[in-house]
Amino acid sequence: FDILGVLISVGFIYVTIVSSRSLIGSFFKQYYRLMTVAAIFFGSGFVLEILGGVVGLSVDTKDVIHHILLIGAGIMFTYTGVVLPKEAAKLSGASEALKKP
Repeated sequence: FDILGVLISVGFIYVTIVSSRSLIGSFFKQYYRLMTVAAIFFGSGFVLEILGGVVGLSVDTKDVIHHILLIGAGIMFTYTGVVLPKEAAKLSGASEALKKP
């Protein structure tokens, strides 16, 4: 399952980078960068699980670091999921105010 986690995180990283280069991403660069960092944290946890045995980390150490990275990624994804729509609503409200005569 660790390989699957790495593949999913590579997909997350790709999607967030491509999305950040879109028109919408240009308005919300900070949040797309945060999502990219979260995807990197997510993937790093799984890479650590795979390579931890090669490096010589104990199972407990790998698990602790893996879960810290996953929790950190979850916090970042949750933050952007809550704040990004609010920022979009503010921007939309500002654009609607400019349209009114």
